[in-house]
Amino acid sequence: ENSMMEQILAFIETLTPSQKDLIYEHLGASKQLEEIRREEEEKTGKKITKQAMHNRWNKIIIKACKYFGVEKPKQIHRKKGWLFRLKVKGRWILWNIRSK
Repeated sequence: ENSMMEQILAFIETLTPSQKDLIYEHLGASKQLEEIRREEEEKTGKKITKQAMHNRWNKIIIKACKYFGVEKPKQIHRKKGWLFRLKVKGRWILWNIRSK
């Protein structure tokens, strides 16, 4: 049986290069989506809306849920970050992402 890390790495291999970059920037480098959006605007010279960046991230979340066979988490907006409810194997897991 594959370990969770092997499963995650296998999932990451199904992503496009730009989706892999977004995961690295957001989770690996701990950058906020807004910061990534501004940097990409400066780099490309093209206008990128906040909604467009959120949609990119949401596509990755949806793809991950399908890959792992779980329901899409419910987002609960909070003052200092996001709280996701994720149902895995009949149990709810809370996942908190804090804003800086």
